[in-house]
Amino acid sequence: MKRMAGWVVKSLVSASVLLGASAAFAGNIAITGTLPKVLTTGQLPLTIVVTGLTDNTRTGSATPGDRQKGAADPKDEASSLAARFNFILKDCDSGKVLPFVATAAGDIPKCNAYVQYASPHKEEQVADGTWTYTYYINIIGTDTTFATYLNSLQSIGVSAYFFLGDTAKTTRVAVTNPEVITLTKESYVVADAPAFSPLAVQGSNGTLIVNWTASDNVNIKGGAAGGAATRAVDSVTVYMVDSSIVTSAKSLPAHASSLDVNKPDTSLPAGCTYTPPTTDTGGACISCTGGDNIYLDPAEIKTIAGFQTFTNAAKGGQVAIPGLKNGTKYWFFLQYQPQGIAFSTCIPATPKPNFSLTEINGEGEASYVDFRCFIATAAYGSPLAPDVRLFRNFRDDVLLKSSAGRAFVDFYYTVSPPLADFIAAHDSLRAVTRGLLAGPAWLLRQLGSDERM
Repeated sequence: MKRMAGWVVKSLVSASVLLGASAAFAGNIAITGTLPKVLTTGQLPLTIVVTGLTDNTRTGSATPGDRQKGAADPKDEASSLAARFNFILKDCDSGKVLPFVATAAGDIPKCNAYVQYASPHKEEQVADGTWTYTYYINIIGTDTTFATYLNSLQSIGVSAYFFLGDTAKTTRVAVTNPEVITLTKESYVVADAPAFSPLAVQGSNGTLIVNWTASDNVNIKGGAAGGAATRAVDSVTVYMVDSSIVTSAKSLPAHASSLDVNKPDTSLPAGCTYTPPTTDTGGACISCTGGDNIYLDPAEIKTIAGFQTFTNAAKGGQVAIPGLKNGTKYWFFLQYQPQGIAFSTCIPATPKPNFSLTEINGEGEASYVDFRCFIATAAYGSPLAPDVRLFRNFRDDVLLKSSAGRAFVDFYYTVSPPLADFIAAHDSLRAVTRGLLAGPAWLLRQLGSDERM
């Protein structure tokens, strides 16, 4: 039997609001999520489904087709989410709204946490012409206080507010009904494991993208009903093992669920064993002893040399893992959260440098080309545009030759992606940015930065 332990929250929200002088609309919001009996990962994943949105309410503007303010724009996910929602954990600190960025410890006593965009939202137009949006978020503790406090409770109150999309959040579209939803702790274990999608693990040059397929519901045993049932799927943890560090079988700490909210789970210092598959086709790599309700805790496993863990909303379907060593084989396996005791098979992947067509054609070794030039690419629409290559050559030939230049490039890679996404989403800004870049591009041509084009 495969199993899981957790809290489940389901809330339904319904409200209406006026747009302009007379146009009324009604939107409905469903919020689902699962918390473990013991919150070990320090984060609460939530899935938010908003239905009944008209073109105006979904874009956040009375002008049809204006997507700049609303969460409908897939190129501006994070800022749109912050403009659309307020989330409050009522039991924490008199109803303080959770921020959308990590803040200093102690800002929200007992529940110092923030909201993080987990994966791209999904939008769908339904038969009556309205729209349905699905969002995946995580509420993440900025310190251990968050998990410690939630683990001490039998229930917690949660409220959510959905706004039209203006940055001032002046027009509320919907609110939880009742306004405070009570999340009650349960204990259950589950039988299912996530599966890798046909794409499995893809990527190159130090980055791999892990893809999976999650079920809409997972089979459980325990919970409020005390027997077999199903629950909505929550999140997926990707376990990554560096084969250059973990070269043989490795004992792993594990836990046995008690299936009782009033009884602690049992710690098993060596409850499971990781055994590297012997062929590149992969296979089972996790075996556990001591019962049929044993699970791994990602927070513990990631502290072991050679192991890393990455958790995302199950319906998100993927995680991207940068900073890997080219030429090194990594093994991957999957687990549902919270406290899933079934594991996928292990599959391998090895990141490799990018190569040019000349090298593929047998004309000698090619040098690696880093195509990242976010703002210029957004402005010109392609990383292969002539002016983009000018700026890329300047980066490689000048900036990366000095410590100050490398520091600037690192800073640019940190701050520029959100700005580039915003520019790419608006044709007028792309045109303005191209105009601003025209002068520097001309100067670089005079200095000979186009010699490698």
